[in-house]
Amino acid sequence: MSLEIEIVSVASSNREFALRALVAMKVRFEEVFVTAFLDDPNSICLTAWQEDKFAGWITGYRLQRFREVQVLLYEIDVVESFRHRGVATKLIKKLEEIALRLGASEIWVLTAEDNAPAMRLYERAGFQRERMNDVFWRLDLGVNGTPGPEKRKT
Repeated sequence: MSLEIEIVSVASSNREFALRALVAMKVRFEEVFVTAFLDDPNSICLTAWQEDKFAGWITGYRLQRFREVQVLLYEIDVVESFRHRGVATKLIKKLEEIALRLGASEIWVLTAEDNAPAMRLYERAGFQRERMNDVFWRLDLGVNGTPGPEKRKT
């Protein structure tokens, strides 16, 4: 049984089925958010299938950074029954092919220091850790019912 990697886009024949699978896997996202992501022309979404069984997905985002294009590997997830069977590696390889076609100079990803499986995956896929002391900061702008700037302590 071979694993098929498909690009999910506005025109994909499998879009509706893939959308349901993605929403089911990522219960924290509503369909409207996944649809908005898929409709963005800079979004990259790949799904992995074995026969008619959904095996996993990877999402990325094309970023124009001054004179170069980069791709952010935003998220990758594999259905538990398909883990440790090379699905994640194949998804990353396909993302790499797409990034090259887009003219990207690199793919980058952020992960938590304590996410050992992800760190091993990225290292095996050829990623190199840039800096040991990077710290990720986020500024919540108060969209979607979260407390925004007016609720911040000064």
